[in-house]
Amino acid sequence: KEIAMDIKKSLRIAMAQTGITQKEIAESTGTSQPHISRIKTLGSCNTEFLEKLSAALGMPVSEFIKLGE
Repeated sequence: KEIAMDIKKSLRIAMAQTGITQKEIAESTGTSQPHISRIKTLGSCNTEFLEKLSAALGMPVSEFIKLGE
């Protein structure tokens, strides 16, 4: 069974719930705001960055992924 993972939706919902901005996520993850914007638009990132992203939003990866289901 394939698991659908909508990172765009997860990120959008997590940011709305937490009030954390793209700039704040970028600073927490050690990347640029345009990189976060790309992830929010394209919906793709590697597993390592997914872990950083979830941590920046204060939630486990599993919870982050569930937001997009």
